[in-house]
Amino acid sequence: MVIIFTSIQFICFAQHNGSYTIENVSHKISNDNEKKIDISYDLVSANTNNGFSVKIFISIHGNEKLLTAVTGNVGENIKAGKNKKITWSVFDEVGFEYGINDDEVFFRIEANDNILEKTKLFYLESTPKGVFAIGEVNNFYNPCVEYIKLQNDKYGFYGFAYKKDINTNNSVLSLDKYYTNPAPVCILFSMIMPGTGSIKATYGKKGWVLLVGFLGSAGLAISTKLYSDKQYNNYLAANDKNTINSSYNNANLYHKIALVSGSIACGIYIYDVMWVYKKVNNNLKNTKDFRNQLKIQPIEILKN
Repeated sequence: MVIIFTSIQFICFAQHNGSYTIENVSHKISNDNEKKIDISYDLVSANTNNGFSVKIFISIHGNEKLLTAVTGNVGENIKAGKNKKITWSVFDEVGFEYGINDDEVFFRIEANDNILEKTKLFYLESTPKGVFAIGEVNNFYNPCVEYIKLQNDKYGFYGFAYKKDINTNNSVLSLDKYYTNPAPVCILFSMIMPGTGSIKATYGKKGWVLLVGFLGSAGLAISTKLYSDKQYNNYLAANDKNTINSSYNNANLYHKIALVSGSIACGIYIYDVMWVYKKVNNNLKNTKDFRNQLKIQPIEILKN
């Protein structure tokens, strides 16, 4: 089905303090890509030096969702001014094609002028063995660990920040960054040494059996091939019938063993590279919404 946009309605929202408003909201299908929507707005404020936190929401059949597949003048530290632009990549957001009628969808733009001053940034690494601090985290370790445990095996590096609102003096603990081992690195590890890519992609949870299996089969293939060549040379140099028969039979037997073990090693190599490619893509797919949300703004963990 071809995606259809007809007279999409916008509801604009500005915060309660009255010092700024969102005006002149308009939209159009992007000139660069028909699967994207360009949204324009004016953020009017007397203080043009303040940075604003800007979010855009979509409501379809009454169900509201924060849009994350957006770029442009959205997110943190957006300055006041005219002709601000947000580009929404529709298919990256919803994952399928559908039609939208004017009575089904509403957009809401929200701004917040709370200015947060970052006071501390620290990292934790989540692995199957547990959560480990990288550097000093002081009193923030426990709430951060509890948050990570709720993320359903999203292994990787979490960057947390402790911030203070310079307007209200309120403090906020938030997740600012998230990293996972990149696909090219994991695949490169597999190509260099099968098993290590799986270990890296799963943060040590899987891959050890493949690593041992590859080293064992590859080692057996090399050693038996060398021994087979040695026996074949003995066969060529032998003069008596017993030595000839014995050397020939040994060379033939160990050559077959080398072929079988080498085939096993090659199979492990191919399997590991393909499995790692699939795994890292699944990792990216499972964390897509999570990572997109962080592109828009940090995720609050605690606020007081």
